[in-house]
Amino acid sequence: MARRLADLENCRRCGALFVKEKMDYCADCVQWFMDTYVLIRDYLRQHPRRTLWDVHKELGIPLSAVQQVIRFSEEKEESGRTGHGRFPSQQ
Repeated sequence: MARRLADLENCRRCGALFVKEKMDYCADCVQWFMDTYVLIRDYLRQHPRRTLWDVHKELGIPLSAVQQVIRFSEEKEESGRTGHGRFPSQQ
């Protein structure tokens, strides 16, 4: 199937131009979200009562990025494409 010009969009995170399929993010940002998700998930499994602020301070991830990762994981869960489940603190 040939791609149309209308299939090109800017990534919601980094602004890069990419061919949109189902997500609003380019492949590099999807990978970043997945890697950061795993890092946060593992941290929260070891420290289940930590807050977003704790995750930010302990892991050195900007607070806005922690919030983006949570939103991203929820979007993926809604679309049925994640195999990771929810963050432990959200179960």
